[in-house]
Order: sequence, then structure tokens, then C-alpha cells
Amino acid sequence: MPEVFLMKMADSALEMRLTAKTADYRLAFEVSCRLRENIYKKFNEEGIDFPFPHRDLRIIKTKTEKLAD
Repeated sequence: MPEVFLMKMADSALEMRLTAKTADYRLAFEVSCRLRENIYKKFNEEGIDFPFPHRDLRIIKTKTEKLAD
């Protein structure tokens, strides 16, 4: 049975860790990929999206740069 742990409440994210056990370690990569794919599909079905933070960048000229114009 997979387990989910809340690792960190960041500025723009809830960082979580998903763990699952498999009887055969050679299947670990496949199992983890399938879990992530199924979670992604379920989020899409439920209309859950992942907004990303938007930042504005302002470029301010120094006095020297203003004089050069």
C-alpha cells in the first residue's frame, strides 16, 4: 500500500513524498512510474492543475546607463 508524507510547505508548493513497496526490487522503477502516471491522470480527470508562480522582472538603469542613452 503506497504512503504519502508531507515533507515541506514551501512558498509555492506542498512537497510530498510517495513511497511504495514491491516484492521484487527489480520492479521498483516500473511501479513508481505507473504510480506517478496514474496520479497525473486522476488529477487531470478531476480538473486539478498545477499553477506555477509568476514573477515580474524589472530592469532599472543606473545613472551611468541613463547618461549613455
